[in-house]
Amino acid sequence: MITATIAGLILGIAGIFLTPVIFDFLAIPEILKQFGKPLASIYAGGIIFHYILINTNGILRSCKGIKKSLRTMAVVCVTNIALNFFFVFFTPLGFKGIALSTAVSVSIGSLWNLWLIKGFLLRVKYLYICMISEPFMAWGVILGGGLNGAGDTKAVMIRVALSLWLIRIPLSYIFGVLFGLGAIAIWWSMNASLLVQAILMSRRYFNKHWLASD
Repeated sequence: MITATIAGLILGIAGIFLTPVIFDFLAIPEILKQFGKPLASIYAGGIIFHYILINTNGILRSCKGIKKSLRTMAVVCVTNIALNFFFVFFTPLGFKGIALSTAVSVSIGSLWNLWLIKGFLLRVKYLYICMISEPFMAWGVILGGGLNGAGDTKAVMIRVALSLWLIRIPLSYIFGVLFGLGAIAIWWSMNASLLVQAILMSRRYFNKHWLASD
């Protein structure tokens, strides 16, 4: 948990300072930069809480706490929606309140989950395996979301399906069942599939084939 928190903090700080550079590198139109830069910076500031929330949800689900995880996410969603209306319409933040409401609601959910799992932190080792995949999982999700937004949904679906059916499921069966390595092997297989998915999404995005399919 400490490592995941430190990683989220480092990536958050990097995101805040590198947002202008990334926007310039991706050649985003100027009219969009005035809206995108502040949103991206605020989202980056809250990424540490996303890391904690994702990891703690994984712990709850692995410890038969699925209902607790669902309740936490329900609270996060309701809080996010309520804060969206409050920040956007009743404060000077305007559109920036959209990002701030997400950061605040996720931080509430992560802190609540930490309280729920305080008794499991010393016993659950899957956290350390899960957190390794967080950077490239986030990278794949971001690029996949961008491709979906551009209408390249079929290509995204194919790459997700390939990483799941050709990497995660076969490796989970081979190492988890045939070799008898158990749940740990399944978590590592998940990491491998997320890495492959991030690579496939990166190739699709930066080759810009999705522009030709528009």
